[in-house]
Amino acid sequence: MKRWSVYSALVLSLLALYSVVQYPRGFPFTWDVFGYYLYLPATFIHEDPFIENREWLDEAMLQYNPSSTLYQVHEAKEGLLINKYSAGMAMVYAPGFFAGHIIAILIGAKTDGFSPPYVYSVLIWSFMVCVLGIWILRAVLSVFFEDAIAALALFLVVAGTNYFFTAYFNLNMPHGYLFTMYAAVVWLSMRFWDNGRSAVLVVLPPLVALMAIARPTEALAALIPIFWTGASRKAFNDKFRLLFLHRKRLIVGVSLAMSLVGVQLIYWKYGTGKWLYYSYKNPGEGMDFSSPHIADVLLSWRKGWLVYTPIMVFALAGIALMWRSRHRLTIPVLAFFIPSFYLVACWSTWWYADSFGQRALVQFYPVLALPLAVIAQRALQGNWLLRSAFLTLCGMFVALNLFQSWQISCGILPADRITRDYYDAVWLKTEYTPGIDSLLLVNRSYNNGFEWQFREHYASSPVWDISFEPGATPDSCPGLSTALTEYPWEKHFLLEEVSNSDHSWLECEIEVFPGSPESANGLIVTLCALHNGQPYGYQAWTLGDNTAAENRYALFMLTPTLRNNNDPLRIQLWNPGKNSACLSCLVLRSWNRKNPRP
Repeated sequence: MKRWSVYSALVLSLLALYSVVQYPRGFPFTWDVFGYYLYLPATFIHEDPFIENREWLDEAMLQYNPSSTLYQVHEAKEGLLINKYSAGMAMVYAPGFFAGHIIAILIGAKTDGFSPPYVYSVLIWSFMVCVLGIWILRAVLSVFFEDAIAALALFLVVAGTNYFFTAYFNLNMPHGYLFTMYAAVVWLSMRFWDNGRSAVLVVLPPLVALMAIARPTEALAALIPIFWTGASRKAFNDKFRLLFLHRKRLIVGVSLAMSLVGVQLIYWKYGTGKWLYYSYKNPGEGMDFSSPHIADVLLSWRKGWLVYTPIMVFALAGIALMWRSRHRLTIPVLAFFIPSFYLVACWSTWWYADSFGQRALVQFYPVLALPLAVIAQRALQGNWLLRSAFLTLCGMFVALNLFQSWQISCGILPADRITRDYYDAVWLKTEYTPGIDSLLLVNRSYNNGFEWQFREHYASSPVWDISFEPGATPDSCPGLSTALTEYPWEKHFLLEEVSNSDHSWLECEIEVFPGSPESANGLIVTLCALHNGQPYGYQAWTLGDNTAAENRYALFMLTPTLRNNNDPLRIQLWNPGKNSACLSCLVLRSWNRKNPRP
């Protein structure tokens, strides 16, 4: 018996190991992963799950520098900090964490949850889980397809998509773990509905619950077993009868799932007073169900799924072929993928920060491997021209994916802000080309420390200009109080009123009356966007002593990334001091790119 699928899984596992060893990582608990992981040291080392004692956290931030700001937690009740992220990923990291803790104690290393024993233990555990996903997917494909087809589909999914970079160059990110979990959900669904293995009912419910606690939108994984044998009335009647027959094991599985979910609910209840709590407090991010970014997610140069993972065109085409040849498999694939893709596209920050391509879709690949294998089977059963064309394209897509994974690991291809011009400039390049960063989208730093780069590419235009006479009062200057003491002055406008692209630099020039510049000291100028009346993308400046600059102050502000194009921008002036801020002139100019980037 040929075992091509085993060889394929083995080669891919060795390729993954090579990438991990060849391209060593720095400190892995950074940015979002720091938030996912924070539950473990907080609870099991410091016995402080709500971080009532900030000293240990401040020490970890200072020593390990996991992120520029502590955005991963916020205060919900007085003195209690709530983690922005749910606890599912911490549960998944737990075996690596506890192994690292034991090793740290045995060798006398620092037991703070972040020292080298913890780092390497969690990394090794993450690698093991991700590689396990390859072998589970191989088992799934081998059930439905000939061994050679299963081997080819497995190789294309792992080596030909951004899964490879996302899982093995960013081991602790959730997507590699979730890939394995989705492969297990498909495998377990098949084992129960097709083979009657009732023990599956003890494992499958808590597995789906764990996925939902890791990322709430992954609760849609439950649609895979629900629709596995079809969506007809007869199919559902048969399912209910089978579940009733094995109800004891189903009760055990559901109880385990509820126990996992209960951990998260108790955490929220104690820390916020609410059983259900929405922890994403930044108004600039969230679900926009009425305006999904479907075209951006699929085809944009910034993070287009089919631009950076073109082999998935075959998977989408394979769904149509499945409908005719493997109708029973098509229903769970469509029932799961359509709503899952929609939710991914509805997230306001649809580019999902730094990544290679669309990382938010990576975990769905075990499901999409089925239609990919269908189209591979159809192509290889065709004439020699069809076989040659399909295999040639697959080879090109795999080579491109591995090469671009290497490019992004070397900094040649950036993890965000890519434009068509930049993509063309680094196409097949093996070295970074100095001087092409101006082709990228505007650089928005994570800590609002914006630096205006490539100013020569911008041109200014006036937005408004307001002048005042000495001694002006609020009545004589409608809309602006020169005192600015009790209430701030503000003006709202839309981005399209000041910009011809996705951003603009605003120059706010303030002039005080001659002879009284000290009255402007302490004047606060802010810029933000508003979503449903709530501010986000907040930037603020406090004017200092500027008496040598002819009583003029010039501030440059980068417009924030808008959650919705209809969200207004707000500029605000406020003087919290006791002295009046005697303004003589307020000018706002907009600086826009001379040639906007696509």
